[in-house]
Amino acid sequence: MSEQRIPISPDGMSSRWLESALGVGVASAEVEPIGEGSGFAGSVYRVRIQYADSDVSLPDTMIWKTVSKDERTHRFLATLGAYEREYRFYDQLANRVEIAPSAYFSRFDRDSSELCLLTEDVSYMTPGDQIAGCTPEQALTVVAETARLHSQFWRMEPDAQLDWAPTFDGGSGYFQRAHSIAWKRLSRDSGISLDGLVETALKMAPRVPEVKERLSRPPLTLTHGDLRLDNIFFGREPDSESVKLIDWQAIRMGRGMYDIAYFLSTSIPAELRIQIQERAIREYVHTLSDMGVSGYSYSECVEDFGWALLDVVTFIGVIGSTLDFQSDRGLELSETIMARLWSAVQDSSAIDLLE
Repeated sequence: MSEQRIPISPDGMSSRWLESALGVGVASAEVEPIGEGSGFAGSVYRVRIQYADSDVSLPDTMIWKTVSKDERTHRFLATLGAYEREYRFYDQLANRVEIAPSAYFSRFDRDSSELCLLTEDVSYMTPGDQIAGCTPEQALTVVAETARLHSQFWRMEPDAQLDWAPTFDGGSGYFQRAHSIAWKRLSRDSGISLDGLVETALKMAPRVPEVKERLSRPPLTLTHGDLRLDNIFFGREPDSESVKLIDWQAIRMGRGMYDIAYFLSTSIPAELRIQIQERAIREYVHTLSDMGVSGYSYSECVEDFGWALLDVVTFIGVIGSTLDFQSDRGLELSETIMARLWSAVQDSSAIDLLE
């Protein structure tokens, strides 16, 4: 295709640009924003396309993702490499991952940190709702599908081709410095009732690198990193595709239980988590075994679950203090996540791992 500037606003998503990107004639294109208030670390739109020819095999709608409209969030995520990681995932790995949406175009400009992704519109599936939670059956499906994802990359070592996917201890110095500042800012400015979570977060601040190092020990796998219900779509029929995951910006190499701990502690009500947590961890181990993974026991998973919760505290604090949650739903989402996370940290006695 000819070189054209990556569109980062609806004005740039023109029929002419789409023709160049997709390599087919485009008669018209309409853009509508989606996902506002859901905490997405970028701007997300649905593009409705009318093709110039009737025999085009591409879909009539696609999801377009670009950088956040908030300049502070854009700079922060560019510094963390989040936009480039999502581009690299779709460029190099997505075709190996059944639970990822199909990609039709991906481009990243390292100089400007501008991103453009055109991916499958999965609105034919049922979207998850992080505030409402999900059924026990849906939660266990997510756990099993995540285990299948992890099994594909189990014991993978970072190499030159995956140097864009850092281990959990990559940038641990930055996260240690940001951890206390973030949690103090949340306590002061968020207006959210944080109960004892701030006290626990500040207590663990000196140990942030230790937590991240622990999650970076083999066996390593590719983790989604932001496994929450707002990033999950469920099949509408029993025999359809069961799960699709979106928002692959937080990919890291590390212990797979991070994804499970993050999901269970932030996406479902505390009473449901308590009800299914043991069963979910056993389902994870069982599914790994079915996929040919050995040598990772239930007891090891339980310990990793606690370490992962500690890192979730850091992640939620640093990201939550930076992202722009201005809508009513955004504020409710933040409050819900904090309350659930605090419950999980208390129930697991995760802080005792640092004693």
